[in-house]
Amino acid sequence: MREASINSASVVIPSQITPWLAVQTRKMINAEGPLDWHDVSFRRGACAEENLVQLPEGKYANAIATACDDLNDIQQRYSGDCFRAASCNVSDIAKQEITATMNLVWDAFSDAGFVLPYEVIEEGLP
Repeated sequence: MREASINSASVVIPSQITPWLAVQTRKMINAEGPLDWHDVSFRRGACAEENLVQLPEGKYANAIATACDDLNDIQQRYSGDCFRAASCNVSDIAKQEITATMNLVWDAFSDAGFVLPYEVIEEGLP
């Protein structure tokens, strides 16, 4: 799995957690099969307790910890939506809950002073 890039044995870089969560939640929202929905664990990797305690205390750390719990709950609650590849249909309410969770994380990300790197195309503009 892709969790190797952020595993429980590594040092957590706070600014990398939000983009990682965003990638994982996009996969869930656009899931075409059970592997897309269950590809990530929101209890391990970046969301592992030993990694969460490495974050500086404050709004951002709280938002990440809450998001990990909420995303794990969403993943479990709506797993029936995408139990079989032939009938994977992520409900609108699940998508809304995922989006709302990530909006709170992005707000905390911004408030913490983090920014995403410019896209290569933006850097190349004259």
